Amino acid sequence: MSKLLVYGKEPTENDKGKYVAVKVKNAQELYDWYSNQGIKVVPADELHCTIAYSKKDFEYEVSKEDIFVSEFNTYLEPLGDDGAVVLKIHSQELQDRFNRCMLAGATYDYPSYKPHITISYKEIDNIKDIKQPDFDIILGDEYTNILNENWKDSLCSEQGERKKEELEEKMENEND
Repeated sequence: MSKLLVYGKEPTENDKGKYVAVKVKNAQELYDWYSNQGIKVVPADELHCTIAYSKKDFEYEVSKEDIFVSEFNTYLEPLGDDGAVVLKIHSQELQDRFNRCMLAGATYDYPSYKPHITISYKEIDNIKDIKQPDFDIILGDEYTNILNENWKDSLCSEQGERKKEELEEKMENEND
């Protein structure tokens, strides 16, 4: 079996890229808000906002500061072709953290950074009728991981279909 080689050697953690994100600290409140409106929300413990998704590793020290996103700085919209629905966030602090990642050597595949929290992987027909949170969203507990470029494959592959079904079942059980 052949191995992926990077510059003639086996890849190390430094060759794998970096993922930086913040958790939604009041995730249960956000989960309940949308769940009570009939949305199949991703599990509360998976609600987060990505700061950097870099195919190249870079030095970055996680912030210990929380970010408070005002209820007036959010809105729901579909994202991509997979039926995902996200809560878009306007936050200068998130933009500043993204910019620090880029200055530290991170890469980014899109024209601009658009902070968001994935709320659901199920399309919402009446998205304009969904009420936006009437509370601030608290982001914190910033963390980094080695980049997993194949995270979407786990939702689409045969094995991923089972994971997707398990996720949907978990979402359904939490929504009951």
